[in-house]
Amino acid sequence: MNGLALYLIAPAILLIVTLILVRHAFKKLDNCLPTEGTIVRFQKTSSMMPVVSYNVDGVDYVFVGNYSSSRMRIGQSIKILYSIDDHSKATIKAGLYLAPIITGGIALLFLLPVIVMLVLARGDFSL
Repeated sequence: MNGLALYLIAPAILLIVTLILVRHAFKKLDNCLPTEGTIVRFQKTSSMMPVVSYNVDGVDYVFVGNYSSSRMRIGQSIKILYSIDDHSKATIKAGLYLAPIITGGIALLFLLPVIVMLVLARGDFSL
């Protein structure tokens, strides 16, 4: 397998993964409602994840976030999505888009050399 094939197969796989992740995010948006949550503390998992509290219909809920940023602080208000069917299930809204952005960006980085090679192979540099 030559290098060009690697630079075509890898982004194709990454683009498929990106589409699956985007589809998952849209499904989550369809089955969830937005609200504001408050970061109450951080919990060590594989990294320091925010523990977020929120209230729906007078009931308090707490969950460990799916996304963390160095800008997050205790007491900070953040946008979350909670499940229509089970209000105790929630996710940080910004975390929905992180994985598709990363996989899509890596796919584009793999495609960039292919585009450059195709332009150079074409040999038409007239402006």
